[in-house]
Amino acid sequence: MSQRDSPSVALVQMDDQKSSRLYLTNSEQRRQTCKRVVWSLLVGQTLALLLAASGTCTALLSHWNFSLPFAQNLPYYFLLLLVYNSTRLSVQVQRNQNRSVMVEHVDLRREPTQSNDSRLNRCVVYVSIGVILVHSVWATMTAYAYTNLTSIQLLDCLGIPTAMLLSFLILRHQYLWTHYVGAGVCVAGAVMMIGADFLAVEKAGRSNPTNSIKNDAQTNVVIGDILALIGGILYGAYSVLQEYAILKYGAVNTLANVSMVTSVLCGFYCATMEHEKLTELLTMQTLSGKLVPAKAGICLAGYVCAAFTLDSLMAFTITWVSAVTINLSLLTADVYGLIVGIFVFQLTFHYLYYIAFTCIIVGVVIYSIRPARAVSLEPVSL
Repeated sequence: MSQRDSPSVALVQMDDQKSSRLYLTNSEQRRQTCKRVVWSLLVGQTLALLLAASGTCTALLSHWNFSLPFAQNLPYYFLLLLVYNSTRLSVQVQRNQNRSVMVEHVDLRREPTQSNDSRLNRCVVYVSIGVILVHSVWATMTAYAYTNLTSIQLLDCLGIPTAMLLSFLILRHQYLWTHYVGAGVCVAGAVMMIGADFLAVEKAGRSNPTNSIKNDAQTNVVIGDILALIGGILYGAYSVLQEYAILKYGAVNTLANVSMVTSVLCGFYCATMEHEKLTELLTMQTLSGKLVPAKAGICLAGYVCAAFTLDSLMAFTITWVSAVTINLSLLTADVYGLIVGIFVFQLTFHYLYYIAFTCIIVGVVIYSIRPARAVSLEPVSL
């Protein structure tokens, strides 16, 4: 009897072992999923807070008559240049010290065969990223002189459909219908935001009998919204190209090379377009005849620190935190911008602002229901 039952006992034991391993595997998967979600939320909200902080500093500087977008960003680009080129140089020196001469020559001979991209193609990628970033930041920061903080941050949502299109073309992302619906709802909210800006200024101008003042204010707001739209679209293109470069060439190499392009380009624009205002600021502490308070320097330092930390954290997390998660998390900076706009700048909101904000949030929720499938890129040895 025991001999006939022994195979059954063995099968039962094997089933128990398989069930135990399956339970451990499922438990480990749930733990890893929970860890990934928590870290994604933590990183995403940290980036959103940094974005809101940099936007608030820019709005305050504009309020204090400091409207020099290239001069404001030059220290930030130069800090990226200094930190990441020094980091890359130290890493290369350390590698050379730990590598024999023979292995070094072998690596140098193999490098052209390992890389599918020529140095010229890499330069084109880095220059494209730098040029797009400089003009994106310029458009967004110039918009602060015409419209308010909340409108600018909400209109940045147009970077999502731009990023979707370029991700499909460059990164070969595959999207579902929910992603297109969510992006369309975000665009509808952005259009509604422009209408809210226009109507809010028109309502405020009814108490002023001078139509020219009202028309000028409406024109300025529309100009600011258009600049914010351009900045959002360019930033969407920048984020996709940055993701491509980081996946192919690494975060340190991308930040080091792009910062060289942005520093040179921003320095050129600053010297050719803002030198007169900079001279006035340094000699008389005024801009266009208006006094710039000393606390603007503290706000400028805060902007540089927030922007530097934002770019650094985003670059080093884009490879292990989903890029879609990062982009969606950045939209929550609109909430922080809305709070700042109400309690710090004492802005008067039209009711369409809240409808537009709700519309954009709904679009983000629809977009994030299901993740987009992506084709992985092979890293390139530099």
